[in-house]
Amino acid sequence: MKEDHDAIIPIRQSGIAGASYNLINSIVGSGVIGMSYAFRQAGFGVGIIILLLVAVLTDFSITLLLRSGDLAKVTTYQDLVLHVMGKPVHITTCLDFVSGSSAGVYCFVSINQTPIKERHWNFADTNVAEGFGVMAFAFMCHHNSFLIYNSMEDATLPRWRLVTTITVFVSLAFAMSYGLAGYMVFGQSAEGDLLENYCHYDSLINMMRLMYAFNIMLTFPLECLVCRQVAEILIFKSLKFNFHNHHIIITIVIVICSVLISLSTDCLGIVLELNGTLMASSLAYILPSLCYIKLKSSDSWLRFDILAATIMLTIGISLTIAGFLLPLRQALTEGYKCKHGMDPDYCLKIFPKTHKNISLLVKTVIH
Repeated sequence: MKEDHDAIIPIRQSGIAGASYNLINSIVGSGVIGMSYAFRQAGFGVGIIILLLVAVLTDFSITLLLRSGDLAKVTTYQDLVLHVMGKPVHITTCLDFVSGSSAGVYCFVSINQTPIKERHWNFADTNVAEGFGVMAFAFMCHHNSFLIYNSMEDATLPRWRLVTTITVFVSLAFAMSYGLAGYMVFGQSAEGDLLENYCHYDSLINMMRLMYAFNIMLTFPLECLVCRQVAEILIFKSLKFNFHNHHIIITIVIVICSVLISLSTDCLGIVLELNGTLMASSLAYILPSLCYIKLKSSDSWLRFDILAATIMLTIGISLTIAGFLLPLRQALTEGYKCKHGMDPDYCLKIFPKTHKNISLLVKTVIH
């Protein structure tokens, strides 16, 4: 019997639970490890307020983004920007996608008996914009929204609204618990990579580091897929350039570049800040608002949805300006310091024998 090579292979689609899981994985896998650092920058009380604000803005902006796509009759974020804003903004958005989707971090934070005597419980701190940027980056999932929406069975805006509500609530619970747990233990000593605050000889934390690396392996393919789609748009559709098995080559290049860029800096905090203020603010707040306002330009500006989009646009622009200028001023005047690869001083008290043995081993190797 002759095989029917033209038979249509059924595509598996996800329900509300599956779509929520994919969207939660996109959020929780991108920046939660820096939540304690964000509380350190913004302060304890203001940090909680900002995190709640970021959650509300994320919920609203994802819904606004899909509404805009429905109005414009497009199925990707890139096509939406191209249709509404034109080719120059479309190319800029694609570059933002490459930067925003090439980094994903996540960890399980555990509290142990770390003997830190000083704890600073500042309600507000001077680096509010930097803290806002880290939290905005952590909740940045907009580059995956259309992909996940189109994978749903019976994809409708009311069902998507339920997905975003579940996603934001669960992600907020994760981010709040991880961030506060790390901040309660380390206070003003919290690093951009919270795992750097723990001793390198702690078996429990080393297990967490292993889980963190494993989760990166599960999160990265989704980010890589979006990045590859954008690269294909920029290279093959815009430049009319094509060759055999190009998707394999692009994937290899993306992975290699991501590894090389990640190895170029030891300070995760400044990476989270700049990605949040420059990339996440434009993709999550500015562009969805601009697209929706332009598509609804014939309606009254006094409508609630347009007023809300205008407020979110203002927040996004303010965050971009402040989040870029303030860290730049700090870097020029005070410099940017972080501890990476070095055990904190209190590890000498917890693991004195281990440190002593390592020191003897190093001296033996040198001599």
